[in-house]
Amino acid sequence: MKMKLLLPLLLLFCKEVRSIGQPRIDGEEEMILGEGDDLILRCTGSKPMHWWRNHDESMEMYTTNTKQNDVAFPFVSTLKLEELISLDTGYYSCRYNDSTDFKNDKERADSVYVYVHGENEIFFEHYLIPKVKEIGKTLHIECKVLHPLYSVTLKLDGKDITSEERVKFDPREGFTIEGVKMEDKGTYECESNGEKLTQKVKIISAKKTLPPPSINKGRNQLFVIGQKFLLECSVLDHENITFTWKYPNAGVKHKWKNNFEQWNSTKYYKSILEVSEPSTSDTGEYICNISSEGYLSNYSSINITLQENVTSFVDIISAEVIEAFEGQKDPAKWKTEVDVYPAPPKIIYTNWRGQVLNETDRVRFLNDVYMLCKLSFCYYGTRNIQLVVINFISACR
Repeated sequence: MKMKLLLPLLLLFCKEVRSIGQPRIDGEEEMILGEGDDLILRCTGSKPMHWWRNHDESMEMYTTNTKQNDVAFPFVSTLKLEELISLDTGYYSCRYNDSTDFKNDKERADSVYVYVHGENEIFFEHYLIPKVKEIGKTLHIECKVLHPLYSVTLKLDGKDITSEERVKFDPREGFTIEGVKMEDKGTYECESNGEKLTQKVKIISAKKTLPPPSINKGRNQLFVIGQKFLLECSVLDHENITFTWKYPNAGVKHKWKNNFEQWNSTKYYKSILEVSEPSTSDTGEYICNISSEGYLSNYSSINITLQENVTSFVDIISAEVIEAFEGQKDPAKWKTEVDVYPAPPKIIYTNWRGQVLNETDRVRFLNDVYMLCKLSFCYYGTRNIQLVVINFISACR
């Protein structure tokens, strides 16, 4: 009798363990493809899954999900990317929704690394931003390659250090140097088959880390394919700041300009990145890195998703009541905020007679603040907002 009960319990336990098994990607852990090839990956699991590439980029638009009956792993997710380019090189992970670490999670995620090589490129990156590294830390020179068999040498200020014991190379990651010393500062150069990639590195003693910068997407930016957008990176009260941007579409060179503003005694150091004529390749993570003499560098990042189109709209936010009093010295002010797509808007102001208001000695338009007298309507296109004016018309007569 005991044996009869024990056997079903064991079967139930085994079934439960199997039911929460790790998702599995068909094939090897590493694939080598050429530019123009198609990538097809099939993953099976016991729960619904999704695909990610290189940590931060969702692959949902390229996946097909199905479910099979009477099998241990009924959920099937297939990823298909057509006509690969070198920028498609990287990790592709199939994971359950509760997994966030595809490299170390052996229960809820599986991954494969895909190399996409072409005829004219060796390295994945086109440039490497300068680095500041603290003594004793591990330095990464991220000159990863597009084919695992490419031979790469590493030089520091012209000296070949590839074979030094502290120097390790992984074609997926690049070079690492453990326990850096002050003499490890300088210009590093990765070279393979005549192609070179350089990175300047500064080694410092343990000091304070710069505060992470703030990235502002701005208002009235909907990130639509083909329409320019700006990203602003800023930091407070740190002089001699160097800004460097890194963006997902490494195949183009975007421009950025740096400046600063001062409000009272506070200085805002800013860098504005301009992305002109964006495409789907500009979807992904944007990183703003800041560095300064005597500090450890820091960065912030933001994910931007480009949309194919957006339905036009107008949103007007304004005060409903304006009060003015006869004899007051300060001008009456009316502030209106307009969110609109597509931009820029054309804003027309009229008085209660329907007459268009132009700038005069008594009526001025100052950036986003409008100082008006005898104002009863704000028109934008065919939409309008009627203001309730109390003690205003009589006071302005």
